[in-house]
Amino acid sequence: MKLNSYLKSVFYLLTGIIFLGSAFILAAKLDGTKTSSQPEGLQVTPLVLDLGKINQGEIINEEVNINNYSKDTFTNVKLLSSCGCTVVSNVPNRFLPGESFQPRIEFNSSGKRGKSRANLLLEYVSPGNQKETKLIELVADVEPTIYLTPTKLSFSPNDSFNSEQIIQLNSHNGVGFMIDLLSIDHFAFDCEEVFESAKDVESNTRARSIRIIFDSDRWKSNVKRMGKITDFKLRIKTNIKSEPAIEVPIEVQDTI
Repeated sequence: MKLNSYLKSVFYLLTGIIFLGSAFILAAKLDGTKTSSQPEGLQVTPLVLDLGKINQGEIINEEVNINNYSKDTFTNVKLLSSCGCTVVSNVPNRFLPGESFQPRIEFNSSGKRGKSRANLLLEYVSPGNQKETKLIELVADVEPTIYLTPTKLSFSPNDSFNSEQIIQLNSHNGVGFMIDLLSIDHFAFDCEEVFESAKDVESNTRARSIRIIFDSDRWKSNVKRMGKITDFKLRIKTNIKSEPAIEVPIEVQDTI
């Protein structure tokens, strides 16, 4: 009986030791899992900053959140822009554990039309002197000041001697403007502004018209000398500072 009691005690003791050992191992694994799930490096939200639809010439100020959830300190922190249209401020040089900052990002939509993008690059040095980077994308849909109708022109050498088309320019929200420059990168074309009245020549109006003239004889002589090139651009520059030079594609449907 005493032997059996002794064996039972040893059994219970060993069972307890095994149980405690398993508990310690499980706790260590759980602790390791918790540590490995912690975010590494600096965390940025959002990574895509969508400004939505804005008017050309607007200056928009937004912020992103930069957080250091880790136990490390990061140094030489920089937030760089790929475009002169974007200015970044309030970025600290060092991030301590648990710190967060909201850098201000200023986007200037002058000179932009339609879908516009700019990239911001977050650079920093992690422990061990390793350089890290994160990419932040800024997107905006810029409402242009000037609308064109049509937005593309097409001519054919089989047209009459001089064929012409009209482009209508209209301003957004009734802003008055003038045309400062017109040019086409081929001598078979001429372009000129069409004025409805004499006062339109030197005054800002909400609508302008441009006549584009295509000389098929000039085109055919050029084809013989230079080979056939069919894609060109009409370049329009207005006196609106926020509006970039507008380029209108011109296609020559040459089947010669």
